[in-house]
Parts: sequence; structure tokens; C-alpha cells
Amino acid sequence: MDRTNWLHLYQFRAEAGWENMFLPNGAGSVEWHLGWNVELPRGYFLMVAPLETGPEGLEVPTGVISSTVCGRMTQGQGFGIAVRPTRPVTIARGQHIARLILLHADSLRATSTTQDTATVGESDG
Repeated sequence: MDRTNWLHLYQFRAEAGWENMFLPNGAGSVEWHLGWNVELPRGYFLMVAPLETGPEGLEVPTGVISSTVCGRMTQGQGFGIAVRPTRPVTIARGQHIARLILLHADSLRATSTTQDTATVGESDG
């Protein structure tokens, strides 16, 4: 992002005082603290995904958040998601910006079979 002055324009009052709503997050994105919390049971994850028809000018990178990280967010500034503004954009209160999908840990487990490329095609003789 070329100009980040706008990051300091939006603040909210928390128990510890005033805090920034947007924090630099890297890769051109910011973490947007939404003002509410998510409590996940142990062994679950939350996938944040963009909407098919989300606000123009606001990209939401897909990400997966563990119950441990959600718990830390609850103790801190509240739940936040990564967003990447690509141009000036106006978001209205209550407007949908992303999809939250609850995932059980079993749905994230995967197995794979690999083959050593050095031995593929070699004969035993």
C-alpha cells in the first residue's frame, strides 16, 4: 500500500483505551479488527474466505484460523481478518465482506503418496 495514513483514522475504544481498527499485516494487507469475538471449541478451525460478490476494491485473502489463535484474539483486540484494499472503498455497517466457515480438525488432515523420481523407470537388472 502506497499510503497508510488512513490506518490511524479509524479507532475504537477497548478496555485498555483507544486502539487502531486497522493494523499493517504484510503482503499489502491489513488486519481489520471487527469489534466482536469468535469462540471456537478446541479441535476446530475457522476458514475466512472471500465472497463471490464482495465489495469492489476490497480483497479478502483466504486463511484458516485455529481455536488457539481465536482465543488469543478474544483476549486482545477482538476478532480480525486480513483485507487488502486495492482502491478507495466504502463499507457500510452490516455489509457482508467475507465468509466464515467452521471446520473440524479432521477435515484438514490429508495424506499423500510420493514417489522418488530417481528410481522411476529404472529396471532391476
